[in-house]
Amino acid sequence: FINYFLYFTLDRTWSDEIYQPSSFLAVHLGDTATLECFFSKDERYISWFKQTAAEKPHIIAFTEKYLEPVFYNEFNTSKRFKIQRRDRSNHLMISKTEHSDSAVYYCGRMKDFIMLFGTGTFLSVKVIKVQCVILFHLYQSALPHPVPVLATNTNLDSSHIVRNRSSQEGSRQTRA
Repeated sequence: FINYFLYFTLDRTWSDEIYQPSSFLAVHLGDTATLECFFSKDERYISWFKQTAAEKPHIIAFTEKYLEPVFYNEFNTSKRFKIQRRDRSNHLMISKTEHSDSAVYYCGRMKDFIMLFGTGTFLSVKVIKVQCVILFHLYQSALPHPVPVLATNTNLDSSHIVRNRSSQEGSRQTRA
């Protein structure tokens, strides 16, 4: 009797579990982020929520096992949000990440009219900044034509090209 009760209790607890394995996920601006959510058993109704600092959670999507996901509000008009469903998983994929995607994302399921949540995954969208300092010397007498110097400043969303067109300077510093 005790073994049966213990097995039933453990099995019951396990069946209620929602597991978001990553509490933190960092991606670069423009990359695709996959927020994972696993369940101990096959779930029929799953929802995803986004919560930014000092804000209430906002529903992103509701999924029903046999139907296409329903996206809400601004997530309905964006083609960047997709749901990948399997028997025991439901992952939210965000393509072309933007800085405004940085938030905590929760997956949840309904049980007895109560929403049960995973522990959440904090998504951090990072901006890469590359700064280079290039020193060069141009010697008018040694070169028949000015040498173009190309430097790129990449912020993933912009690019700036700097060329040295001056043949009169002996030394120039270019910041990119």
